[in-house]
Amino acid sequence: MRIPMEQVNDDFCDCPDGSDEPGTSACPTGSFYCQLQILGLPPQSVSASKVNDGICDCCDGSDEWGENLLPDYIRIKEGEKLGAVFHAPCPNKCKVIMDVQRKEQLKRERGQKLQKDYIRQAAKDLTEAEKKKYGPSGVFYPLSKQCFNLDVNDYLYKVCPFSKVEQKSGNVNPINLGRNPGAVVTDAGRFLLLMDNGDTKLCPFSIARRSKIYLVCDVEEILLKVTESELCEYTFTLSTPAAC
Repeated sequence: MRIPMEQVNDDFCDCPDGSDEPGTSACPTGSFYCQLQILGLPPQSVSASKVNDGICDCCDGSDEWGENLLPDYIRIKEGEKLGAVFHAPCPNKCKVIMDVQRKEQLKRERGQKLQKDYIRQAAKDLTEAEKKKYGPSGVFYPLSKQCFNLDVNDYLYKVCPFSKVEQKSGNVNPINLGRNPGAVVTDAGRFLLLMDNGDTKLCPFSIARRSKIYLVCDVEEILLKVTESELCEYTFTLSTPAAC
């Protein structure tokens, strides 16, 4: 289908796929590509129906070129539980995002240099068959010799990768949250170590507790957070250069 150039972005939808109105909200199925694209990130685009709706979707604010202002009663104030939302007129937040990207890239590069020591240790101590349990080239093997602690709401969590995961409160005996490790796998682009067969006390139908330990890239080894994602299932995030 061909249309004259003057009908592009004339606020009237001519093409069935909406491709003639990338800069207006006339076509609900169309896409608007943000003017400033950030190197290393997927192309930034929003539904054409969100163009000039008063909410900033592009980091450079180019989707709100009309500067249509939302009435106060539907604006989301900064600090509310729904999260940070910027309204037209839009501030340019691309530099902030690019700074974060650069810091993440530098952290990954430093972590990859440290990662080589983890691989060398695995090569020294493990056979090729044994390495498979500990991720690519056995890179997570050195973690099996360590334990990491985290205090959360009067509970002390102790994570010993490939060995045990415990939760302790006061002077009572610790609860085992997982003792049988599986092999390290990838889940949505992240490394995951699953440890199951924990204690069953107070769990419905006497199911065994289990822990999911996500291993993320950083230059330091720190147990960052824990959540009880489901009843008797715990999710931990552990940073380590081995994941870089």
